[in-house]
Amino acid sequence: MPTKNIFDLRIRTMTNQHYKEVAEIDQLTAFGEDLLCDEAMNGIPDNVKSRVIVDPEGSVLGFAMYFDGPTYAECNVVRFAVHPSTQRRGIGWKMMEYIKCSYHQIDVLVHDDRYEAMSFLSEQKFEVRQVLKSAEAVLFRWIRKGAE
Repeated sequence: MPTKNIFDLRIRTMTNQHYKEVAEIDQLTAFGEDLLCDEAMNGIPDNVKSRVIVDPEGSVLGFAMYFDGPTYAECNVVRFAVHPSTQRRGIGWKMMEYIKCSYHQIDVLVHDDRYEAMSFLSEQKFEVRQVLKSAEAVLFRWIRKGAE
């Protein structure tokens, strides 16, 4: 995929037409679970918000799935990925900034073997901090300044 200008990208609600590209990104980013097969996508609860980030031609470059936490000011990210050929170009950053606009707190649970995700959250200036670590995962949290 050619380099994309993040200012030309748009975030859209995920629809049936996006599922094939989202499933491909999911497989390429090695989640290793078939949560995004057609049958599973039809079974996603209504409270899960599914968004894609697309280029001007409508090709999906990344996606996020998240739901409101105990309060509507809180969010839990359950799935987040950018196509490997377009990583490190601001696409994930744009998606995170989009999510941050609607919440005061965002939690992201990252499995220990997801080094790229941990690196992404740590290297980018998202102001996230590690709040919990288990043998299998790390919980990162972002809190809007002034909302502590």
